[in-house]
Amino acid sequence: MDKKEGEAMQFEQLNEQSYKATLERWTWEADANDVFPHEVERKLRWVGELLSNGKGDPNYRSLAYGVFTVGSDVPAAVCELVISRKTMNERWLKLLSVILSPEVEAKVEAGDVEAIQTAVMAYRTAVSGAFDAQLEHNADTLKLYGRNEAMLKLLTTLLATLQSSGSDFDAKKEGRWLVLRSISTTTT
Repeated sequence: MDKKEGEAMQFEQLNEQSYKATLERWTWEADANDVFPHEVERKLRWVGELLSNGKGDPNYRSLAYGVFTVGSDVPAAVCELVISRKTMNERWLKLLSVILSPEVEAKVEAGDVEAIQTAVMAYRTAVSGAFDAQLEHNADTLKLYGRNEAMLKLLTTLLATLQSSGSDFDAKKEGRWLVLRSISTTTT
């Protein structure tokens, strides 16, 4: 983990080069942290398929992004986003998953405080980055789903962090979803 406390992270779409570097580094990290390297390959296989198959259906499109520590070639997390249509006029961008690197994940499970801070910062960067990406992808709303109790707890913490940051978007919980809309959308 190359991150220093307080170091910024950035959200960038993955390309073939960053995917290959990620797969290589994460496979090494998995081996070094007693995680199965084949599990890393399974978790990242969709990225390789996405990059080799092109963009697919414009009404339901999967996108691969990484959360990078500034200056790093390999992300601390990989994110799957999906653009879908609720109606003909309303498009949603859904952040389906945030996969932490094997090194960060192993240290979080061990209770390492710096790794936990890295994970929270990676999730926050993923959410903020995905929200910014909605403009690029012409989506109205960003939705995150709390699949289990741990994810719900993380989304609740993330909600409090986002609300206190003075963001230009409205963040609220709707059931098991964390929903983000631009303030201009919520006031009209």
